[in-house]
Amino acid sequence: MSNIKNRKACVLYLTATCNLNCVYCYIDKSPALQKIDNLLDECYKTNYFVDFIKELFPNPNQLTNLEFWGGEPSFGIPRAIPTIKKLIEYYPNLNHFMMSTNLTLPNVNDYIFQFINTLGEYSQREMHFDLQLSIDGPTEINDRNRGKGTTKKFATNFAKLVSSIDEVLDNNPNVYIDAHVKATLDDAAIAEL
Repeated sequence: MSNIKNRKACVLYLTATCNLNCVYCYIDKSPALQKIDNLLDECYKTNYFVDFIKELFPNPNQLTNLEFWGGEPSFGIPRAIPTIKKLIEYYPNLNHFMMSTNLTLPNVNDYIFQFINTLGEYSQREMHFDLQLSIDGPTEINDRNRGKGTTKKFATNFAKLVSSIDEVLDNNPNVYIDAHVKATLDDAAIAEL
């Protein structure tokens, strides 16, 4: 068993739901997910996650990394911002953040930029944001896996992200972003590639 005192990273689930229904996803898209998402929403309206993380990471100097997952975590950013701010303020070494997104929501860049602007509020601290962009390859593979039209949505949002990111980062000089692509490939996609 790992030593609790050596923990430095924590995961927050921002959502339980996703806007896609990928063929390989192991999460059953049942109505129960919406109920779980509603519970998450209620927890984010309180100090539940802050208090729980403080129990897991009792030393304020301990927590350095925070990851965001979900379903599709990007649309959970607005409800999680107050919790994230409280964690940044309590943990002075918390400065590495990671999120994976399918980048297909119409306003996904607004959520990403809202998060970057939140990190920018802590100008005395250098902040690092690892943004994982999830796409499975060319249109014929990605659309087969993730749904018709998802590649076009991804490409449109990616172009908007690239065209706007410099301005957002210029306004938040303490924030450094590292974006990379991550594919989920099954045997058929690998053979096709």
